[in-house]
Amino acid sequence: KFKKLNTNPLTRQNALNFGKFITDNSSAAQFKLQKSTKKAGKPINVPFTPDSKFRKKKGSYIEKNSFRIDTLGEIRGITAKGLLKQRFKRIKL
Repeated sequence: KFKKLNTNPLTRQNALNFGKFITDNSSAAQFKLQKSTKKAGKPINVPFTPDSKFRKKKGSYIEKNSFRIDTLGEIRGITAKGLLKQRFKRIKL
């Protein structure tokens, strides 16, 4: 079951980078982009994650098995929502 992590519409490339970043740094293994009816807003600054870590299957982007547990967030078992909460807490401070 997929959970919505971003409420503001993003450009396709920004949404793709955001999904890759969250999936790569959390215990989540896949994400899916959803088309928005509204216009894309202000772009967000997301670190780049290489395409070679993911494969596309039926509209979903799935992290390859060899890259599943390779970051600190994945080792600690941080969820996608927990990662977002930590990130926005740092921005507010």
